[in-house]
Formats: sequence, structure tokens, C-alpha cells
Amino acid sequence: MKKLWIFYTCLLLPMVGPMIIIFDRDVREHLPANSVLWFLLTYIFVYRQIICGIRLVQGQKISTSQFFYNFIPGWNSKYSGYLFFGK
Repeated sequence: MKKLWIFYTCLLLPMVGPMIIIFDRDVREHLPANSVLWFLLTYIFVYRQIICGIRLVQGQKISTSQFFYNFIPGWNSKYSGYLFFGK
């Protein structure tokens, strides 16, 4: 995931499902009320951290032994320039 557009595609593509659920009344009526909330919490605290960790490991900014530090809140903020802007 060294290319920035692949990183953003991996981050934004899973958000299509919740957007359909939020804006389509027919779909929204058949799902539990908190399903979007559970998806967003899983996305924020698990999926996004894994994708950011993969990008940092492949960009050789961190070692594979440091991969799980991404789950500590704020730990990868020092790499935000590389993660989101490619610098």
C-alpha cells in the first residue's frame, strides 16, 4: 500500500455500505437501529488501525513488531504526514 490512492480507497470503500443504509429508507427499516453504530465503531477502532499499520509497515516507517502499537490511541499520530499526505 505504498501508493496513496490505494490507501484512501481501502479507507473509504467500506463507508459505502453505511451511507446506503443511512440514506435508503427501505434498507434502514429492515436493520436494527444500532447496526450503523456498531459498524462505525468497528471501522474506527479496528479496521482503520489495521490499514494504517499495513501502510506504515510497507513504507518501512515501523517494524512488524510495532504493528500492534497502532491500536494505542494517538500512537501513529507522529506518522500522520506519511499516512495521509505521503510525505
